[in-house]
This record gives sequence, C-alpha cells and structure tokens, in this order.
Amino acid sequence: MKDSNLLRLLRVLTKKELRLLKKKLSNSGPQATALLLKELLKSAPRFEPDSLDEKKIFKKLYPKEPFNKQKLSYCKSNLYKEAQQLLAEEELATDTILFQRLLARRLQRRAGSGPFEDAMAGLERELLGIQNSFDYYLLDFDRHLLRLKHPETQKNQANLSPLKAARQSLDSAYLAWQLYFELERISRRRYLNEQLPGALFPVGQLRELPLEYPPLVRLLFLAYKLYQAPDNRQQFANAFRALREMVSEIQPLERLELARYLLNFCIAKYNSGVPSFLQSQMDIYQWGNENGIFVIDKAIDHTIFINAVVTAAVANKLDFAASFIKNNQNFVEPGIRSDTVNLSQAYIHFRRGEYLEAEQSLETIQAKENYDFALRRQSLLLRAAYGQYINHIADYTKVEERCKAFRWFFQRDAYAVAEPRKEAYRNLEYFVRKLAWYHNQTERPSALKETLLKELDTKPSVAKEWVKGEVASLPE
Repeated sequence: MKDSNLLRLLRVLTKKELRLLKKKLSNSGPQATALLLKELLKSAPRFEPDSLDEKKIFKKLYPKEPFNKQKLSYCKSNLYKEAQQLLAEEELATDTILFQRLLARRLQRRAGSGPFEDAMAGLERELLGIQNSFDYYLLDFDRHLLRLKHPETQKNQANLSPLKAARQSLDSAYLAWQLYFELERISRRRYLNEQLPGALFPVGQLRELPLEYPPLVRLLFLAYKLYQAPDNRQQFANAFRALREMVSEIQPLERLELARYLLNFCIAKYNSGVPSFLQSQMDIYQWGNENGIFVIDKAIDHTIFINAVVTAAVANKLDFAASFIKNNQNFVEPGIRSDTVNLSQAYIHFRRGEYLEAEQSLETIQAKENYDFALRRQSLLLRAAYGQYINHIADYTKVEERCKAFRWFFQRDAYAVAEPRKEAYRNLEYFVRKLAWYHNQTERPSALKETLLKELDTKPSVAKEWVKGEVASLPE
C-alpha cells in the first residue's frame, strides 16, 4: 500500500481517538469501513505502508470478490472522511465558543429573533473567557458581523449602535493583528532568505496609544516600539514592567508571545554587542519560569526550553539552568524530549569546562535533521573540540577534523537558513580554526591577536562573546 492522506491522519490520532473511531464505525459505519480500520490498526501506531498489503486487506473486506482497487480506494476514502468527522465532532464537543458561533450562524436567517438572541448571548458569555487574546479580536468582530447580517438588525436602519460596536471591535482587531504581524516579521527576518513586505497600516507612525485600547494591544504596541527606538533601554524596562503588571489580564498564549518578543529584542541587542542585555534575558526567563509563562497546557516549546538553558549557561547561572531542566523536561514533546535535554546538558557541561562530557551529550542527539538541534549541535561540537585541544585532552588534528566537518555541514545547505545567519556560523569556524592554529605554533605571530579582535568587529559570529574571550586569553 502506498502512503496516503488516510495513513498520515491515522498516525497522528491518539489511542483514545482510534478507539472512538473504531467504536463509531462498529455502531453506525459501513461494515467494510469498520473492517478496513480493524486491518489497518494491526500496523498501529506507525501505519507503515510497506507492512500493508492491499490485496490481503481487500480479501478480508470482501472475501468472495476479486481484487478491485477502485472499490478499496472508495473504502479508504470513506474511512478518511469518518476520521476527519470524528476529530471535528470531538473539537465541537469541547470548544464552546465554536458551538455557540455555529448555533448563531444556523439561526441567523430564521424568522424570529428570540432563538438567535439566545445563541448570541451564549456566544458573548463564552467570549468573555478569552478576552485579550488574538482569537478574541477576530471572534468578537465576527460576533458583530453576525448581528449586522440578522434581518431584524437590517430592518432597523436608524439604529447605528450595532455598526458602531462592530467598527470599535474592528479597530482593536486590526491594530492588534498589524502589530502582531510586524513583530513576527521583525523577529523572523534574520531566518528568512526572502523578506516579507512591511505593514499596510502605518503602525510606525503611532507615537502613543490611547489607554482605551485593551491591555493586549497596549502591550503589543510597547513591544513594537522597542524596535523603533532600539537604543532606549528604558523603553525595554517599561515594556517588561508593563507585561508583569498586566500579565493576569491577557491569555496564556499571548503572555508567552509577548515574553518571546521581549526575549528576541534582548537577544538581538546582545548579539549586536550590548552585553547588559544578557542579564535582561535572564530576568525574563526567571520571571517566566516562576510564573508559569512558558508552560501552556502542560507543554513547553523545545526552543524556549533550550534558549533558557543556553542563556543561563552563558550567564554562568548554572543552578538555574539545572533546575529549569529538572522542573520542565517532562513538558517537552516526548519525541524530542531526550534530544532537548541532552543538548541543554551539553551547554552546561561546556560552561563548566567539561568538554568530553559536552561532546558525549551532543553525540546522543538523534534529531539531526531538526533545524534547532543540527545548528546548535554543530557549533557546540566545534567549540568542545577546541576546548579539548587547548586543555590537552585532544590533539590539534581533532580541531582540524571538526572544522572540516563543520564546513561540509554548511556546504550541504540542507536547511533554509538566511544567508547572514549562515555567515555568522561560518565565521565561528573561521575564528576557531585561527585560534587553534595559533596555539599550535611554536613561534606565535604577535599581530594575530590584535587582528582577530579587529575582525570580530566586522565579521558577525555565533557565540561572539565566547570568541572574544578566547582571543583575549591567547598566550603571548
């Protein structure tokens, strides 16, 4: 059997969802569809196409008929639709906002306003639970549109209150999403080879935001203004203070997004040569960890996890790094949990000068095709090899081999990395190679140290502060 939409969907269903699908088909589905699921479940949870023989499966479904590929395809299509419908039904059963919204839409064009108003009142109550979230702005505007399209509203042309309410909701939604788009564009531009266009709405021209705007919009505005006055450290302090003060007024996902925007700003400033923003990153991570900002629905993004530990390791806050791993590792997605923890532990080992242990942790990483793991793994393996060499644990050849492997890794160009970021990684290899070469000389050129320090000002490099420290510590 070839891989298909059906098999890909079955792979992502939980055990509970597969049981519910089986029960649903047993009770009301076509017999052939139920039998098909029974046969496919024998290859769960991987549902590998190579382990599924179409002719044998067809024989189980239709014992007295010759193989008919078209008939089997029709049966697979039915099962795919049944699985999709189950997911939609399960979502509808738990998403009370979606339920009320669909109910209001169903009653929107029917005679009599009573049932429609009841549905709208229910929708309004449900929306109160997600105020100050990105979803709220869209759904609240949609709620006003439902009312505007209702026949009773359209009859009463003199009453402008529904239209005014819709416009007010639209203004908040439009500004919130424009700010969100701009912050995402700014945050991601160093990863993108193609630049996204700027905002259609001139948010950059806004100097102040009226207090009547809801908390989320005001916080997004403060985060956005950081990039309009990037040297204003007081503005960062104001934005971080506002987030701490208003954190209880916004939803969990939005708290995480705003913390991420502030972190991205601090990281960019630190990488541009402002060391004080390392402590600013630590302040956000410590506050976020203490207040449960990074864990949503018992899950933490592995990138946030790794960044928190790496920042703590660079700042020499190793106790925080260790406790962060201990307290949050069970919230990482199971499939990459081991790799996430091993990569994080490698940074702690490296910071302690335990270069062999760092290398061992990095060698256990399996998800080498993952962007985050692959790049970080290669750069830390390179630095760990250099650390082993200058501490007489390994010889110069190991650094040469690691540099060669590093260059080959980037020549493969297997990852969609923006050219400036690639250049920063390639420059790291250049500096490590020069540093190791210097240590390997019996007669060391006196001008190299000064040359490398000057080059650091013009060659952007990953781990720039580490490189600067190593250059400064070169023996005369």
